[in-house]
Amino acid sequence: MTKTRFALTGIAALGFAGSAVAQQVVDSDAHPAADTSAFHKAASYSPYAGRNYPERPLFGDEHVHTSWSADAGMGGTTLGPEEALRFARGEEVVSTSGQPVRLSRPLDWIAVTDHSDGMGVIALIRAGEPEMMADPMLKRWHDAMLKGGADAQAAMMELITAQSNQKLPATVMDPKWARSTWQRNNELAEKYNEPGRFTALIGYEWTRTRAAATTCTATSSTATARPGPTRCCR
Repeated sequence: MTKTRFALTGIAALGFAGSAVAQQVVDSDAHPAADTSAFHKAASYSPYAGRNYPERPLFGDEHVHTSWSADAGMGGTTLGPEEALRFARGEEVVSTSGQPVRLSRPLDWIAVTDHSDGMGVIALIRAGEPEMMADPMLKRWHDAMLKGGADAQAAMMELITAQSNQKLPATVMDPKWARSTWQRNNELAEKYNEPGRFTALIGYEWTRTRAAATTCTATSSTATARPGPTRCCR
């Protein structure tokens, strides 16, 4: 009986103490308002104050050549624009050397800028396109590319010299190759373009003989609206 009374007394005491604390908190509301003029006025450090510029950098590659460019194709590159786009998006592809490769983090955008002059033609020569193989010079280049090494290097220099002196075979200068290649280039960009996640810019490099090279990109969303290179080789 004594123990019970002691416990009840303890509970009552705790309850009383709680009431006293509560009363003290309520009484604190009566304190005078703070004098803000007396506050410390030195500027505080805040990295976000006044920030009014884009805060999300987007990483990409604005100048990429593939097997569709004469220099890259003659140099041994076998991957085309589609593989370049897939690689940029973070997919795994098999490189020219036969090894599987993948980026540590995908790019946000890419512009595949193969040369406008002869775009895609070098890949057709390497593949042995029948109409191309009918020309002795193109057939020789085809054989040299398959051999690789010094033979391919010599063929590349012969091609560059022929282009610089406007002596390329008539077959490669047929505009039909430029039209079909450019259409395919646009289709691939549209295929892998994913708004909000990955941007595939449509572009090409136009190189003026004995002058500077210029990279051009188009951002229209309609592939047919992009005229692109009008001649296969100049």
